[in-house]
Amino acid sequence: MTGGWETEITHTLALLMVLAGLSILAQSQFRGLIRALAAQGWLLAGMLAWQGFVHDSPVPLLAAALAASFNGTWMPLWLSGLAHRLSAPETVPSAIGFQGNMLFGLGAVGLAMSALRVPVHSSSLPAGFDFALAVSIILMGVFILTSRRHGLAQTAGFVAAQNGVILALIGLPGALPALILQTALSALSALMAGGIGLFRIPGELNAADHFPDNDWRTSPEAAKESSVKVPPAG
Repeated sequence: MTGGWETEITHTLALLMVLAGLSILAQSQFRGLIRALAAQGWLLAGMLAWQGFVHDSPVPLLAAALAASFNGTWMPLWLSGLAHRLSAPETVPSAIGFQGNMLFGLGAVGLAMSALRVPVHSSSLPAGFDFALAVSIILMGVFILTSRRHGLAQTAGFVAAQNGVILALIGLPGALPALILQTALSALSALMAGGIGLFRIPGELNAADHFPDNDWRTSPEAAKESSVKVPPAG
């Protein structure tokens, strides 16, 4: 990269992707989560298109077209349509709440900066700055995948983590030819994760209808089993 204003635009796009990741973490409503995921996908497409312009290469431009069509458009629309078709609940609560999510997100950014020894206090940010931001986005996506109990929200976290993987590849030297392959693999893996969620979500919704408090102890079968006394051996 030549430096100057081209680098500043790259850093700005990476920072906006981190803000989109924090917005995904903060959402407790499924619609807001989907909008933040779509925004992050379009920011990734903008980053890839910008790299194609700076390096004068068609490879990032093709990857940008894939990211815009899949990460920014198709996947959010598919998740939204699936939620509407299955009558999924609007809320996607996290295991640790809003404050815990924000603390984790900010901690992930700080941890990535510290682990990669990025001098954030310098006047000109190095190339590793974008890579550290990509690592923090991956950590946020994995955290969403593990902390949300709803299959659709977990799929969104998986897609967010894949966005971070693609962003990390952008900053690696000689990795531009692998961008198209990684973007296509991200689309395929997200489809597989969405397929698994498609089989899990109806069972989750049925369980929620029968047992609203999601406690196995409220099950009639469990109550009967707990009331049965086992005769002593003798």
